[in-house]
Amino acid sequence: MKLNDMPSTKKMTTIWLSLCLALLVVIPASALEPRTDVIHDLKQWPMYNSPVIGRSTNRIVHSPELIPLWLVALKSDELDLQRQVADTIVIARQRGVEGLEKMIPALLKILHQPEPHPTVLASTCRALIALDHRAVAPRFLELARQGNLYLSSIVEPGLAAWKEPGAIQVWRERLVDPGIALPLSRLAIRCLAEVEDTESVEAFDSIALDSTRAVALRIEAARAVAQLASAPRVASASELKAAASNSSDGWINRLVAAWLLSPVPASEALQQQVIPLVRELALDKDGSIAAVALDSLMAWNVEMVAGLAPQRVGHGDAQVRSTIADALFEVINAERVSQLAGFLEDPHQPTRLKVRGWLIELLADDQLGPVVAKELTSIQPLLSWRGIEQLLWIMVEVPEVADREWIPGLIDHYRPEVFITSVWAARRLKVTAALPVMLKRARAAENQLVQLNLDLTPFNNDMLEQVCHIFQAFGEMNYKPAEALVVKSIALNTPFYPFRIRASAAWAIGFYYVDNPDERIVGILEARVAYEAPMPPEGIIVKRMAAISLTRMNSVESIPLLERYFYSSPPTDFLKWTCAWAMGQLGKEIEGKPGTIDIFSINWFLEPIND
Repeated sequence: MKLNDMPSTKKMTTIWLSLCLALLVVIPASALEPRTDVIHDLKQWPMYNSPVIGRSTNRIVHSPELIPLWLVALKSDELDLQRQVADTIVIARQRGVEGLEKMIPALLKILHQPEPHPTVLASTCRALIALDHRAVAPRFLELARQGNLYLSSIVEPGLAAWKEPGAIQVWRERLVDPGIALPLSRLAIRCLAEVEDTESVEAFDSIALDSTRAVALRIEAARAVAQLASAPRVASASELKAAASNSSDGWINRLVAAWLLSPVPASEALQQQVIPLVRELALDKDGSIAAVALDSLMAWNVEMVAGLAPQRVGHGDAQVRSTIADALFEVINAERVSQLAGFLEDPHQPTRLKVRGWLIELLADDQLGPVVAKELTSIQPLLSWRGIEQLLWIMVEVPEVADREWIPGLIDHYRPEVFITSVWAARRLKVTAALPVMLKRARAAENQLVQLNLDLTPFNNDMLEQVCHIFQAFGEMNYKPAEALVVKSIALNTPFYPFRIRASAAWAIGFYYVDNPDERIVGILEARVAYEAPMPPEGIIVKRMAAISLTRMNSVESIPLLERYFYSSPPTDFLKWTCAWAMGQLGKEIEGKPGTIDIFSINWFLEPIND
């Protein structure tokens, strides 16, 4: 079942894809995410995976002398030393340093000083929270009652994590105190939500409805209602909806209403009350409002969200479109395949990637697979570079639908997402018809570098990456017309070729001479392994790939050279263990295997002096 064997494009498919393409006009180029989905993933580079060779790795351990040293500094009279030690404890806890509990008595001494320095006190509180020393909760509660925003922002999240009952009362009191500063009120709402204080839902609702309160506080309260309320606040949302059309607070009222309607309605009767309200919000032109409403609907009425697809596919908010795609997949059927496939063109890369995965999954379905294949054929001529990139991935994952005649024409595409991915796809699918096009492209890249004509393409680095994939394809498919260029590209004096291109060529040439230690090629590869001049240097990756090709060629005469670099390379160097692998394949076993080397962690503000 090939894509190009399917019927021609349907009218509805064209209309739907046109909507998706129109979205590219709605969102300015400056708002699009940077290009990232070109084949930089080394798992997709055969030279890094054929063969797979390990190496010794460093394991970070912590010197037993660290804590005694830090403890001396913490007990000193130098305030800045105390602060730095306390800050270091937080980092050390994250890095898994053991024995930090020994620092607690000294930290408590600072905490209970009559007038501790504010900065040292703040760092001390952070350290005690990191150490999860819950016995300090009463002292933290005293600090919270002082109303100091800086200290409260540190200690109160800790009290919330510990669910301290006294703190809950402090936070509740703040909600009804009009004199409390906005940041402290917001902190109180967040902490009450953290401890899941359902008794505060009514207070949250009241704040969310109060147009005299700060916008940030109303949103925080509404989100807390969404998290804690047992049912949608229909009456409050209706009140806000009525007020939205008669005031300048329309946006905030609609957003708050969307949050207040977020709890799942438990009964059919309540659902019927909620549906008209939340549906209107889901169709709001503002993405922040529509995203909240669609998210809440997804919890209990996915079908309705999927039904809104025609009206939301062109929305400028990435989260709105992503939620629509989620809904379509959850309730997918033959009629919705075209809608889902349209998201291969979405400007938001994560949406494109997940839809690509879903379509690959659906292609394996007995009933929907043929429908998906037919749809992909229909949209293929209409795709921009975004969709083409994803379709190439789909073809590689599901070769039964690969259009092998289409791929060679993409190798000269103007976007790197396509011209790199198409070469990768041609190699994976063994599209021999693409090989002459690849050779022409590789020669053009060479000429560009020689002539320094950077105007030929704005994607110079991407062009070089494409050449890497081209060389690996030449090797795997043993393309004889490219052999001379591959050999030429191994040399160090090849104009401006970076390490990875020479490495790709060195790896590829071994496939041309399997079990054939041609004297000329062996000499070229051994020269790469043995090259030691500092300027210009040779990359370890080139040396490794040359060693691998010498092994494929069964160059037993190269064993002494490989042995020398095995013993001269450090334990964590890939070259050492590549040479070990190569010698093993050539019949000479070397004692020793990659292992783990313990090294002390470094870059602490105070470290012991090691002799």
